[in-house]
Order: sequence, then structure tokens, then C-alpha cells
Amino acid sequence: MRLFTLMILFLMTMPAMAQDSRFEFVVRYTGGRVDWGPNGLIALDRPDESNWSKIWAMKQDGSGLKCLSCGDGYPKLHNGNPAWHPSGNYIVYQALDDRIKQPFWGGLYQLYTSPGSGVNNNLWVMTADGSRAWPLTDLGKGKGVLHPHFSHDGKHLLWAQMESTKPLPTGKWVMKIASFELQDGKPVLKNIRTLKPGDMLFYETHSFSPDDTEILFTGKNSDSNFDIYKYNISTEELTPLTDISENFWDEHAHFSPDGKKIVWMSSKDNDGSQKGGFVKTDWWIMDADGANKRRLTYFNKKTAPEYIKGKAIAADISWSPDGRKLAGYLQDNASAEKPGHVVIFSAE
Repeated sequence: MRLFTLMILFLMTMPAMAQDSRFEFVVRYTGGRVDWGPNGLIALDRPDESNWSKIWAMKQDGSGLKCLSCGDGYPKLHNGNPAWHPSGNYIVYQALDDRIKQPFWGGLYQLYTSPGSGVNNNLWVMTADGSRAWPLTDLGKGKGVLHPHFSHDGKHLLWAQMESTKPLPTGKWVMKIASFELQDGKPVLKNIRTLKPGDMLFYETHSFSPDDTEILFTGKNSDSNFDIYKYNISTEELTPLTDISENFWDEHAHFSPDGKKIVWMSSKDNDGSQKGGFVKTDWWIMDADGANKRRLTYFNKKTAPEYIKGKAIAADISWSPDGRKLAGYLQDNASAEKPGHVVIFSAE
């Protein structure tokens, strides 16, 4: 897999990046977490004028951008972290429970409950055109969800769930897996199971293997860093794919469509990363067994053509259905919740 050779498709606002960028910026400063659907459309979240996230869909060149969760029947505050059903008929996402009274620290509450944090969020599912939406969970105050994903056969849903806001700063999380079914035409979850491989403090779910036997997730204990793990659902075998002894931030791992590769984000080899509460990350690739790790991007290296002045975060990422391209969520100025860019680049 060679490094990317791409042209800029259109400009909204120029980031602090070198002019000879090798990445397509299809959404600038108003894009968020992404998922590339089987129908070729990319679902993403992006903030409205009041900085509440909404679910949108677009073509891979950024055209046809349409808000799916701006109408009636949707929670009025955060809606984010969309993921397609393999049929292309549904999108699962997480939404802030707008029945919970907002505290006086309103701006901070937006951050605390954003799609990247998941506090006071529930799972929802919508039709692909956004015409209808249904809640899947009702967890209440002090609970939450993160990064739901469907299995490739469409029969199961995986997500991370907050059990408690303590201990700070992450809270206590587990993983959940359930059957996804239609009951009288209404999507529902059944047979919900809890997964806690390694009995960790924090879990964030990322993807199923193509045969749906394994899952990728980020795990963390109170005295450890964020690392990528692979877990076999049947055998319960847990395999760390990144070095748990290293002081790096690893997250957002996704199998390639053929299951041979995994792309993820890491702070590895970024000088000064994680100092002063900031993190600088780039995208990396490895074999499905964790071998042959290789850095793909150099947003945080001053001599690289894609260098972004300041501190860049290469975050959520998604493969195209044919495995030939990747869509990524890229932020600059080291703000994990600042609206960022959606970039498209070749995976060949």
C-alpha cells in the first residue's frame, strides 16, 4: 500500500497545510466522524450553527451533502458517530438525551456529551434517507454509548457503553453486543450481552472482521495507555495488536474489506505528543495479526508535504467498500472536539 497521491477537489477554508497536499479535502472545518456505506455514500456528523452535531450523508467527492437528522422525530441536540447497516437501508448513531436538563455550564456540557465523549447518549437508528428514526436504548443520566457498528451480515450490533461516570476522567465502560432485528417493522435490539475482555476500565468499539468472528476495540486500564486489541467472540481469545508497554495513544482501528489489513490512528513517533494535555496523531497500517506496522501519514512532521502547522489529530477512519480508498476525520490545532476536515485518499 503506497502513500497517497491525490488532488484537492474543492476548497472551503484552507487549513494551515502545505500547498502541495496529497489529500482530497471534501469537507473543511465542518466535518466529523465518518462511515463509508455499501451504497457509496459517506455518512458523517457535523455541527449546526449552535454547535450541536447532526448526521449528514454525501458522495465521495463531497457533493450531494444532505442533513439526515435535522427534521422532526430526531433528538434536538447531539446526533453523531453514524455507521451504515450492510444493506444500506439503515444508519445507526448515538444521540444526546435531550430530556436530561442541561447544567449551567452549557458550553462545557456540549463538549462533555459530544459524539466523541458519549455521556448521556443513547443508540438510535434511522432509515438511509432520514425519513424515520427510532431509539434503541434508554440509559438515563450518567450513562452513555460510543461508536456503534453493525456486523457484516447485519444481524448484530456492537457498541461501547458507559456504566458510570467514575472514576474520572474516563468513567467505567464495557462493550455490548446484541441481535439487530425488525419487530413489526421497527428496529429493535435483542439478546444484549456484555463483553469485558481483559476486565479493563475503558472500551471503545471499532469494527468486525469480515467473517464477523472477531472485533477490534481500544482498551485502557487506569494505569495504562489506549491500545488496540483484537477479540474473538467465540473463543474469547484476546490479542493486543499495539505494544501495551509503550506510551502512545492508539485508537480507531478498522479491518480492510478483505480482512488482511488494519488501519488505525497513533501518536507513535510524533515528537512532543501528549505533552501539556495535547495529543498529535497520524494514521498507521498493519497486518491483521499486528505485524508489519507502518506509518501512512505525516501531518505532524514539519518536513512532510502534508504537514499541518500546530498539532494535528488524524482520528476516525473508514474504508471504501471496494477497499481502494479511505475516508478520514482530520483535525488541526490539537482540539479533539473542534470541527475538522473529511479527507479522502487512495488505499492502493
